[in-house]
This record gives sequence, structure tokens and C-alpha cells, in this order.
Amino acid sequence: MSLSHYNAGLTYNSGIRYADGALVFVERIIMARIRLPFTGLALDPMIAALQHIVASMDGKPAFASLQAQVTALQAKLTALVAKKVAQKTAEDDAKQFLIEREQLADEAVALATMLGSGVENVAQGNGAVMVDAGYAVRTAPVPGGPLLAPANLRATMSELTGVINLRWRSVERAASYVAERATDPNGPWTQIGLPVRVTFAATGLVSGTKYYFRVAGIGPDGPGPWSDIAEKMAP
Repeated sequence: MSLSHYNAGLTYNSGIRYADGALVFVERIIMARIRLPFTGLALDPMIAALQHIVASMDGKPAFASLQAQVTALQAKLTALVAKKVAQKTAEDDAKQFLIEREQLADEAVALATMLGSGVENVAQGNGAVMVDAGYAVRTAPVPGGPLLAPANLRATMSELTGVINLRWRSVERAASYVAERATDPNGPWTQIGLPVRVTFAATGLVSGTKYYFRVAGIGPDGPGPWSDIAEKMAP
């Protein structure tokens, strides 16, 4: 059989068998089938696979009868990619809103704590005056003594551009904390927050700039000593 009999891309299964006592050459074409491995793929690999199909078929004469379907698939992929980008933007915005909400809550609590110190000075130990100001009265005194410096301050990059996350160990008797940053370890230092938790997100940073951070606890008698400095380049 001549080579021109065969078509590229087809698989041939040939052999010899007996028919009525005579040897007969038989040949069967094994037809290729398309594999559709899209189910179960993550979104990004699925998009890449579909874009590869569009790029491979677009404009080729062999697939001219399918061009409308190729164009429809391309339009659907364009919409899908746009929606994916919009989702990522919305997720980043949500993360930023959450950071700002927590910072506002921390600052409100810190201001209320400092205001409570002022109420105590006005009340001079009179619980009724404190209650009249809207504050609850402690039934047991808080032990005195100076605050310790926050230990184990860590700065890590956030997923968001221009954001660095801070974390440290809690300080006994600290009602809140004050966080500062600088672009030089010797200062000058800028206050960036009054968190009541032992975490804080420093926002509004310039990407690619190295920043230095320190925190201090705030107790009944005011701020305590500063922590060791942590440094990190803003993402």
C-alpha cells in the first residue's frame, strides 16, 4: 500500500487474518477523539487552556465553519477575565475596608480609654461620678507598677500594596497601644495608630520603601517603654 494512503494525525491498526482459507490484509482506522480536561481545573489553568484553543483555531481555514463559535468563546473568555479582575479588585477593597474599620475601632477604644483617665481625675474615686459619665466601675483595683515594653514585634508584608502587618506580645495592664513608623531607625517617628489589639496594619506606605516600626503599651499611668524596632520593605 502506498504511503499516500495514510493521513497525518490518524492512527492505523493493521494486521492479517484468514478468510475462506486465504490470507487477507485488513486495516482499521482508530479515530482520535478530543479530550476535555476542563472539569475540575482551577480557574486560571482553565482560562489558559481555553485561550490556547481560541488562539490555535482563530483564522485557520480548516476551522472556518467553526469561526462563529470560536468568536463566541473568545467573547465569553474576555468577559470571564474581566469579571475575575473585578473580583480581585473587590476582594482587595474589602480587605482594605476591614483594615480601616479595625483601625477606627481601635482608635475609638483608645480615645475612650484616655477619656476614662480624665473622668477618673474628675471623679477623685467617686464611683457615682464615673457611672454618671457612662463608664463601668471596677470592683478590684488594678495592680500598679510600670508597664513592660511589648516583646517580639514582627512586621510582615500584606497581600495588599503599601500595607505591612504588625504583631507583638501583649503587655500586662496595657489597655491599648501606640504604634509609630519611620523610614530611618533613628527617626523622626510618626504615630500611625492606637490599636487595642496586639495586631495592627500599617497602611498608606510607599511600595519598595523600607520602614521601621515600634510600639508601646498604654496603661493607667500613660505609655510604657518602646518595643524593639522591626523593619520591613513595603510591598
